[in-house]
Amino acid sequence: MSTKTKKIITIAGIILALVIIVSAVLLVSKEVVIRTYEIDFPGEGGEMTVLNTTVISADVESLEKQVSTMTGYIYCDPVITDYKIVEKFGFDIGKYHYPAFGTFEEPRLYGDINERHIEIDKYGSFVYKTGVEDTWFDMQLSDAECMSIAKQWLKENGLLNMNIDPYWTKDESRVTTKGETVVIAKTIVFHLLTDDGCGIYGNSRVSVRVNGNGEIVDVYYRWREYKRKIKADLISIEDALKRIDEQKAYISMENASKELRFESVSVHYWAEAIDVGIKVMLPVYVFEGESTTQDGSVEDFSITVQANKLN
Repeated sequence: MSTKTKKIITIAGIILALVIIVSAVLLVSKEVVIRTYEIDFPGEGGEMTVLNTTVISADVESLEKQVSTMTGYIYCDPVITDYKIVEKFGFDIGKYHYPAFGTFEEPRLYGDINERHIEIDKYGSFVYKTGVEDTWFDMQLSDAECMSIAKQWLKENGLLNMNIDPYWTKDESRVTTKGETVVIAKTIVFHLLTDDGCGIYGNSRVSVRVNGNGEIVDVYYRWREYKRKIKADLISIEDALKRIDEQKAYISMENASKELRFESVSVHYWAEAIDVGIKVMLPVYVFEGESTTQDGSVEDFSITVQANKLN
């Protein structure tokens, strides 16, 4: 082998090594950026202030035993939609506009066809108004019947994915007419799970509104798929409880509390399915227990805390 050839091979080897090093640095940098994202939990009125004077009872050692691993995941790189669902609902995929205040980061708005429209972002999260209105009589359909109607509609439109939790909840729309309050529509809310069965909190959910005739009024499909997930170290239970003291948590309770008793903790995930600027789904601890209110009554509570370490 000639000296010239050896030099070429050596230079090529150096270049390859540099490419590998740079790629590794970029990958690590990307992960650091993801890991340092801090969840901006929505406020719960005065409940954060209430915790400042609340006696918190928590057996840290017992809670730690309930968490099987101190490693979770950061889900990232949400899948870009092909907008095929727009065509499925009868709209021209090439004819859309952004709201007057919008930019390329805003959802596309299609419609209106017979008062129908769909607003969809680049990750496939959408709101679809079918053009059907609420019925103005006291609907007789049961919750289970409305759930079945909603689920069938999702299935027919290829939207009943495997991440929909069997657990669901219901909201009612009521009006008062001639002194009588009646239910004119029910919204079935399907909650979501990760592929390994962990609950997804935040604003990621699928809601289907059904009127008294069993017709679909609107659908809020707040769901993203992610291309990959990165392992992330979790903070200790003790540090998570400190974050509650720092008011960096999402509080769910009905009334002001004078004492909180923490009984359980589990790892779930917090997703943002509306803001296209947020591209990750992060692990959270969900603490549950009992709250003794100011009047002495006892009720359940849950508190959600970001679980991944912030670098």
